[in-house]
Amino acid sequence: MFLVYPIWWYGLPVPPYSLFEQCDFSGKTVIPVALHAGSRFSGTIEDIAELEPGAVVVKDGFTVAASGIANVKVEAHPYFPETALKAYLKPMGTAVMAWYPKETEIGSLGRVL
Repeated sequence: MFLVYPIWWYGLPVPPYSLFEQCDFSGKTVIPVALHAGSRFSGTIEDIAELEPGAVVVKDGFTVAASGIANVKVEAHPYFPETALKAYLKPMGTAVMAWYPKETEIGSLGRVL
């Protein structure tokens, strides 16, 4: 399983903790993929191994430095359109993407807001 996450204040963000609480990855291989601002994995590989002791956690996953990315896509819920964030990011050429968990009366499964 590829676990893709940003580094938040030198650690794992909350969603992976919730995932590991709800799922057992014993016997599975977890490949960490992290977006960072200079700290690389920052101890998160060890955190994942501690949270999932039965899993094989790849020690040399893949990291991406945020400074090396021209455009980072930001996800927002359609009912919380992140208006201030969109205004801040627009001059940088970054769009905010909304997702829909299923087909709704609002529109398709995803669109740029």
